[in-house]
Amino acid sequence: MCGILGIYYKEQSKIFDKNNFSKLLQLLNHRGPDSSGVYQNNNFIFGMKRLSIIDQDNGDQPLSSFYNNDYKIIFNGEIYNYLQLKSELEKENFIFKTKSDTEVVLNLYIKYGESCLNKLNGMFSFAIYKASTGEIFIARDRFGKKPLYFSNNNECFIFSSEITPIMQSGLIKSQLNYEAIIDTLSLWYISEPKTIIKNIYQLNPGHYLKINRNNFQVSKWWNYNFKASNLNFKESAAKLEFLIEDSVKLRLNSDVKIATTISGGIDSGLISYFYSKNYKNGEAFTMDFKEKTYSEYRLSKISSKKFGLKLHTVDYIESKNQIEDVLKKIDEPLGNASLVASYQIFNFIKKKNIKVVLTGDGGDELFGGYPTYQSEYYYKLFKNLPRPVFNIIKKFISLIPTSSNRISFDYRIKKLLKYIQLTPWESHAHWREALNIKENMNVLNNDIQEQYNDYDPFQAFDESWDQGAKLDNKNKLMFGDFQNYLLNDHLRKIDRSSMLNSVEARSPFLDFRIVDFAFSLKSNHKVDFFNLKKILKYIGKDYLDKKIIKAPKLGLTPPINYWIDSYFKDYIYDSINSKDSLITRIFDKKNLNIILKKHFNKEIDYSRFIWSIITIEQWFENNKRFISLN
Repeated sequence: MCGILGIYYKEQSKIFDKNNFSKLLQLLNHRGPDSSGVYQNNNFIFGMKRLSIIDQDNGDQPLSSFYNNDYKIIFNGEIYNYLQLKSELEKENFIFKTKSDTEVVLNLYIKYGESCLNKLNGMFSFAIYKASTGEIFIARDRFGKKPLYFSNNNECFIFSSEITPIMQSGLIKSQLNYEAIIDTLSLWYISEPKTIIKNIYQLNPGHYLKINRNNFQVSKWWNYNFKASNLNFKESAAKLEFLIEDSVKLRLNSDVKIATTISGGIDSGLISYFYSKNYKNGEAFTMDFKEKTYSEYRLSKISSKKFGLKLHTVDYIESKNQIEDVLKKIDEPLGNASLVASYQIFNFIKKKNIKVVLTGDGGDELFGGYPTYQSEYYYKLFKNLPRPVFNIIKKFISLIPTSSNRISFDYRIKKLLKYIQLTPWESHAHWREALNIKENMNVLNNDIQEQYNDYDPFQAFDESWDQGAKLDNKNKLMFGDFQNYLLNDHLRKIDRSSMLNSVEARSPFLDFRIVDFAFSLKSNHKVDFFNLKKILKYIGKDYLDKKIIKAPKLGLTPPINYWIDSYFKDYIYDSINSKDSLITRIFDKKNLNIILKKHFNKEIDYSRFIWSIITIEQWFENNKRFISLN
């Protein structure tokens, strides 16, 4: 696992200063503190910071091709099937000078070109440079596990694992992207490929990019396979169980110790079970919140004891300074407050000298873990309800007092009734939003309202709905979340919180074989009116405690209501009244104060929206010296 960075000038006589490049590369040191390397050839320079996992002694980069040094590679990620691929190449008389997966990728590219990508089972973003022609090839994994930012203008092309080196390079004008800000206020995340900066983008998952003699080409290399499975439920469960265990086993290949994260949920429970089955002297990490409605410690303890895993407990953050420290380290705003809790878990893992950890990410989106996947059933119940009856119910529910508990009943039921009479697709998307911007455009200043009045932050969801046309409706909801919520929220959170602590997070559910199989299944194998994750529960009944199977979904959700009230109330009001804050530049002060008053008077729970404001402002404070506000 690494951080990568590269700069290519369109004019061959231009050369980027190597010392300045090394300073930019140092900004990625947390992604790879073990070693670094830089290669420069006239108008092109690239380098990496390495977290050594495989072949710790000989796997440093940039790595050159064995025969003529014509090809150079910098690689971020892990290829889990690299030993099999290496064996195939050796039969083709390829010679290897290292034991690393990076050299396997390089030789695969030399032999197969861009079609080599289809052979890779892993998470990655990498760049290959051919010195004799000056061609640059850059690729990103199927599902966007590893980030890859780039900016391309008339003078240069620059790419990086994070946005910060690009912003600080001096090669682009860093202007705020207000669509990305609206995304964060609405969705809690920025929808790829856009970023918080207008002219910086992410290479889409499953895409590659080529530059040759200033010819810039982006191509898609991965497509989802929506071929329907003919297996019945029990046959499907048996195949899925095999795939999950095989995926875990593949991800246990490492020259360093591997641990697992565990919660009270089925996803991490299954991953931890197969980890314990195939890995000796395993260790597990879980987080404990003092508020009982937030904590999964009791359930984590049950699973770890059952699997024979040594359990480490991480206490959640309590001080404002610690929370701010995490928020200012993230390279882009991210509303999901579990970023803070995730950071603490990975920080604790780092202190235990563990570099690799398994996670359960992807299980909810692939196998029906969210109650909103049942929206089709709710819609059928409510659509024929007489309007007067519905209004009476709505009025009664509005009288329930606002609670500070984790995703409280009043919050959920009010959200449910607000959107239940929309189509299942629309209601599913809106139930998760922090604030309905269309209904609350007046909270933004007049200039932003006029310029972005027609902008729809849910456009990417609609595109996923169209792309998944072959799927049934509930599978479409899962596919929409997989392409949007998982990618932009969870994967970004896990990548940043783990890599800020120099820890590699591996997600067995995101093996492409499991993803393909998941979307081949009928949705009734996953969800019905009474059950979520049917197929995972069926697999887990032989391995997990009954309490885990029956437990309601909690997730790694910190108590943001407590945080806002205890630590950030004054901060918000001070920012509103500061001429140097981003809040002052974005919002209509009067209308924002109305929302804040309703929240702090416990009339309406706006905690998610307020938290998104805090994350944006914290990011801005840390980066405003590099941002052009004109």
